[in-house]
Amino acid sequence: MTYEEYFTGDNNNLSQCIFRQKDIKITVAVVSRRSGTTTTAFNLSDCLYELGAKVSYTEANGYNHLKDIAAYYELIKDSGESFKYRGVEYYPYKQFPNDYNFNIFDIGVLNRNTLPIYKACNVRILCSGSKPYEIPEYKKALDSILELNISTVFNSCQEIGRTNLKKSVENENIKEYFADYSLNLFDGKVNEKIFKQILQEYIIEI
Repeated sequence: MTYEEYFTGDNNNLSQCIFRQKDIKITVAVVSRRSGTTTTAFNLSDCLYELGAKVSYTEANGYNHLKDIAAYYELIKDSGESFKYRGVEYYPYKQFPNDYNFNIFDIGVLNRNTLPIYKACNVRILCSGSKPYEIPEYKKALDSILELNISTVFNSCQEIGRTNLKKSVENENIKEYFADYSLNLFDGKVNEKIFKQILQEYIIEI
């Protein structure tokens, strides 16, 4: 494939990357509530925008957090029911927009209701806690997706526990990453290195 067959994101940033294809669908799920799916999805959205991509985020779950986030941060109301902030489009109500480099779907807890969306996307991220009592939930969530290529993001995991976590699941389809704690929903830098590794198939740095 030549460089002419690639294209860059269409936004006001000076693109740092070339992006392969359009409408790459990324799903972010979590093994249990409060394990970082929304923070991860928002940080990823901002990271991709900062790299020069055209990005959308969809709240594809029933939590309705986007309404509160939009009010708190005074996001700009766009056409219809969507919002815009720092160049990223945010969609509520399980909307599935087109014409973006990356569409990010925050589906919440991975279960039989959200599993079809999870399986249908190009890139699948699974967020999990890293405490000993959270690992059984992680393993249980993997039971239904072991045949898929998965990127697991462990949030707030101390260095001492990472070796044991890597040993907990031995499956070549699963790539495990350890994210730094993020205080800011719109901080695309804190885990930029991880996100680039997860999406290396679709991004060429220039």
